[in-house]
Amino acid sequence: MLPLLRWFILIFRSNDERLALQRSQPFLNLMFQVLRIHGESMSPEYEEGDFVLIMKIFRGKIKMDDVIVFQHQMHGTLIKAVEKITDEGIYVLGRGENSLDSRRLGPVNPLSVQGRVIWHIRRA
Repeated sequence: MLPLLRWFILIFRSNDERLALQRSQPFLNLMFQVLRIHGESMSPEYEEGDFVLIMKIFRGKIKMDDVIVFQHQMHGTLIKAVEKITDEGIYVLGRGENSLDSRRLGPVNPLSVQGRVIWHIRRA
């Protein structure tokens, strides 16, 4: 487990949970974001209603097989797996058969990447 995530869980379990969480929240918002999965483009790995925790990253930290979240001008926020990285951009693939990915959209601009998935929370 990431040391920072372990630290967050320890803070959350402390006696004064509300105060500890309020003190850490601005810092955590800069580094992390929780998003809910909509659609089936990453199915069966990521299903409708699942949640992901993303770590906001710089483009040099992205590598093949990472699952990233990025902004697309026409389609909004998308989540996809990194297939390859070239000078043209980041090529991504969905896991579902009708996925909207680089086969139809072309490469992703590295500046549009919001973060990398570090934790997948399946719906109950």
